[in-house]
Amino acid sequence: MSKEKYVLGVDFGTDSVRSVIVDTSDGRVLASHVVNFKRWGDGMFCDSSENRFRQHPLDYMEGLEESVTGALKTLPGWALRNTLFVFFHGPCLKI
Repeated sequence: MSKEKYVLGVDFGTDSVRSVIVDTSDGRVLASHVVNFKRWGDGMFCDSSENRFRQHPLDYMEGLEESVTGALKTLPGWALRNTLFVFFHGPCLKI
């Protein structure tokens, strides 16, 4: 059994979401993928003249799916088997 362990982290920013897969032993990034929020980019729910900047919930859901999928697609199979997925507001899944 392999002793290597990797963790998937997800960061939601103002206009994008980033997923990274990191080696827990040394912090090395094995894979990452960034997705810009579509509705934010289209200027929806934002009005800079009124200093109003909002995100749409679908941007979070679609961005999460696309960023995680994008990071996983670039990850070698040997690393995928040792990656721990932790979602603080959802299920925990170990592959």
